Amino acid sequence: MKKNILIIILLLTTILSCNFSSQKLPDGILNQKRFTKMLTDMQIAQASISFQRNQGNQDYKKYSEPYYRSVFEKYNLDEESFKKNMTFYEKDPKNLLKIYQNVQLNLDSIQESLKDTTMTILKPENIQLTK
Repeated sequence: MKKNILIIILLLTTILSCNFSSQKLPDGILNQKRFTKMLTDMQIAQASISFQRNQGNQDYKKYSEPYYRSVFEKYNLDEESFKKNMTFYEKDPKNLLKIYQNVQLNLDSIQESLKDTTMTILKPENIQLTK
């Protein structure tokens, strides 16, 4: 009897977990992996803009638009679509935390790969986004 109950519980758990993971995303919502990559690119763009500001570049604001536009274009989104994606993923804070943890891992990996290279000032037209 206990064995049958355990089997039923395991089957239900498996069926339900498969059901949730295969749910179709609403139109315009990036899958979690692609959204994570986009947020990684957004963080790189933000860091580049902050670098310009911290270097005393008074025109740093003019760099913001090209940086963000290049990220939006890469993912076929606009600002409104990006906000829609953020709103969608914010509904599940635990999942969003996992996404940002993966963004941090991506950034750490990029930083590690750049350790032995000479840092140069990034210009909007020369942005190298993640793949």
